[in-house]
Amino acid sequence: AAVRACFAEYDPLAGGPSCLGQAAQACLGATDQSTLSTVACIGAEPLVWDDLLNTEYKARRAEMLAQGAGLNDKLLDAQRAWLAFRDAECALEVARWGDGTLASVVGANCMMEMTAARAAQLRDKKAQE
Repeated sequence: AAVRACFAEYDPLAGGPSCLGQAAQACLGATDQSTLSTVACIGAEPLVWDDLLNTEYKARRAEMLAQGAGLNDKLLDAQRAWLAFRDAECALEVARWGDGTLASVVGANCMMEMTAARAAQLRDKKAQE
């Protein structure tokens, strides 16, 4: 619920504090804060962002299919390229930490941030039409 409320107001381009990560922080406050618990908390929030991303993607794809001109196929190509970029970018962030215990935390946080930004971007494409 916290992530969905965040999404309603989330603007990845706005400066200043963001609600991104608040659900993970609340989870962390209720755990032993070991690395394993931290990864579990940070890893849970991106799952909700991913669900929001998929919902927005499907909605934009249906809208673009109705518009014709192959826009839905262009969106599919763009989404596939974005997924490859996100995965590669987050893999790079993890690799920068090597075998450090925080590598998995950095990876989970990267996935959360990038997925949230893309979900908002897809949501806002509707408003631009």
